[in-house]
Amino acid sequence: MRAVRPSLDSQSTLVLDPLCIGEGEHALEARARLCHIINNKLAPILTYAELGERVSQDEKVQAYCARIYQSACELRALVHAAVEDDTPEPAKAGTLS
Repeated sequence: MRAVRPSLDSQSTLVLDPLCIGEGEHALEARARLCHIINNKLAPILTYAELGERVSQDEKVQAYCARIYQSACELRALVHAAVEDDTPEPAKAGTLS
């Protein structure tokens, strides 16, 4: 199977601009836009990790999927905290629900 190299799309180029913006309303809007873009990238990771844990019969695969899901949830909390200028609460450990 051949690896697919991701291409830069219009959303990917938007990621660079918000990181260089200072304070104020414009910065908040840029962080919110960045949060939206990252959440869009996290959606398939969360979806397929949850699906993999549910349908796999292999305990190792289930554990890997649970770890991927947990890490993606932690990243999502960090992203939301960046938009709100707040410290994220740690994600709860455990299995998927």
